[in-house]
Amino acid sequence: MPMKDTAPGITPEKTFLESFLKEVKRAKPGEKEKPAGKPTPAQVFAGQLDVISASELELYAYCPLNWWLDRKGQKAEGPEVAEGEKEHERSGEKLEVARQDDLEARRSETGVLWFAVVATILATVGLALLPFSYSEPFARMLTVVALIWLLAASYFLYRSETIPQKQEKTNYETLILIFGMVATVLTVMGVTLAFIVDPVMARILEVTAVAWLIGASLFFYHSLRKRSSAAAVKKAEGLEEKAELDYVDDISADGKKPRMFHSEKYGLRGRPDLILIEDGKHVPVELKTGRTPRGPLFSHILQLAAYMLLVEEQFEPPKEGLLRYAERDDRIEWSSELRMLVTFKLDEMREKLGSGEVHRNHNRPGKCRGCSRRAGCPERLE
Repeated sequence: MPMKDTAPGITPEKTFLESFLKEVKRAKPGEKEKPAGKPTPAQVFAGQLDVISASELELYAYCPLNWWLDRKGQKAEGPEVAEGEKEHERSGEKLEVARQDDLEARRSETGVLWFAVVATILATVGLALLPFSYSEPFARMLTVVALIWLLAASYFLYRSETIPQKQEKTNYETLILIFGMVATVLTVMGVTLAFIVDPVMARILEVTAVAWLIGASLFFYHSLRKRSSAAAVKKAEGLEEKAELDYVDDISADGKKPRMFHSEKYGLRGRPDLILIEDGKHVPVELKTGRTPRGPLFSHILQLAAYMLLVEEQFEPPKEGLLRYAERDDRIEWSSELRMLVTFKLDEMREKLGSGEVHRNHNRPGKCRGCSRRAGCPERLE
């Protein structure tokens, strides 16, 4: 939702810094986060604590009264709101297609691997069954190759135990299985080579191996097509072609929304627009339509920080988050200070919910004129 967060002559960076320092000063030196920012699961499920969304944090940072009216059910109005929603929907649909294409490409690449492995085994067994005067050296060669595959499997085992990402662990475990199977087959072939000769079966196996190689080629072609299609969409949407999409906030084909991220610890929830995987880390992305500000707006930073907190709870501490404006991308580093600011704001919002007393936080008529809930605001400035 496009909003004007800054007054004339005051840069967004300065506004954010002043607001941040003001919030940090509220905490005494060495003071821990307030208990209200760390609710127990029982409190959340019993309804003793109001669960707040990341998008609510953005509204509250823009103007507490805007957030309060939203909680009361007043819808945002204005052409910019409708245009922003359409742009989010359009971008989400395209990027979800790109994510699915990347998934299909990965599945096809797995098919290429399996077909190539089977073709290699069939071809090697076929060679072993041919009449061969140098069967003993060939058997030794197969034993050496089997040892190489076993060493590769051992390396993949080591890698799977030293990486934090669950998906990568699964990929390495699959490779361990494949390489172990091939090593076993090669070892058996090397041992039995000198005792079995069957030229007819050898020819059948070689023809079958060729058929499996054709299958691997088809999977490879399908993978290339899907990768190319996904790369084109990502480039058109301003992302790097090699960007890995892990999550897209888009309605699926069966009409369901993607998963909602929850933090029981902080009583927080939300759906980031995107989550990218960069260097093994989850990077939440918030797309902002409308005008591009001179710097990242405080309300936008706070919303993105909430998503980074959710990512930390669900996966691992993120390195940063990404704010994507129409003309610029801003990377926001995740830090303990930013986490503290989010928890302070959550506590403050719950205090407002408890007291029921909420007012606007500015005296700027221009900001009121740009507010999407101006029509129903009892404190609007003319």
